[in-house]
Amino acid sequence: MVQPAVPARSAGSLSEARAEDPMRTLRPIPLFSGWSERALDRIARIARTRRYRAGEMVLQRGDPSEALLIVITGRILVSSLSTEGAQVMLNIIDPGEVVGEIGLIDGGPRTADATAVRDTRALILMRRDFLPVLDSEPSAARSMLLLLCARLRQTTCFVEDAVLQPLPVRLLHRVKTLARIYGHAEVGGSGLRIEHGLSQQELGDSIGASRVSVSKQLNAWRDQKLLALGRGVIVVHDMARLEAAAHSSCRQQRV
Repeated sequence: MVQPAVPARSAGSLSEARAEDPMRTLRPIPLFSGWSERALDRIARIARTRRYRAGEMVLQRGDPSEALLIVITGRILVSSLSTEGAQVMLNIIDPGEVVGEIGLIDGGPRTADATAVRDTRALILMRRDFLPVLDSEPSAARSMLLLLCARLRQTTCFVEDAVLQPLPVRLLHRVKTLARIYGHAEVGGSGLRIEHGLSQQELGDSIGASRVSVSKQLNAWRDQKLLALGRGVIVVHDMARLEAAAHSSCRQQRV
């Protein structure tokens, strides 16, 4: 039996930083990699901390873009509604990652909803305070450009999957993405353990599919002994075989 997921280790490394030492909180965050000490000190002076309860709305589509949020502990889901009214998950924001960067730059309204799915602590950087730092610190501006480029690539892949790919391939791509973030070698075995912490409903939301469809596909792969399932955990026995099975099922559907 697959053991349930445990809290991600990355969350602990950030949560150890105390409010009285904001520089210690900022340094491990990828966005601030390569920033000068002067730029980090300016951010430390303007950053504020806020806590959100699980289920609380963090950002709402259409609202004014007033701040950038950086998750310190917890998890935030970014989502939107399809034309049929179904929730579609666009991104998972874990400790060290940011949300609200597009509105921070262009000042336009929020483009999606963001909800805390766990009790979450985040750093808040107000747009009016953060933009002067970008204007005067080359290292800060370069980091934001890299972040926006990564978001654009991520969005392109998401749209390609949603429009062009059938369910097995979309689900395969999501599993591979989760593996890059949460995967590690299974202790005492040869598989890849992915402690993603998502429900099957949330997996479905992330690829524009129903919980029933995702459950059916995962169980089919389990029956083929390609993976094992647990609460918030997937153990992939052989990623190459899983890829072959996903593409094979798509060819069979087209015949």
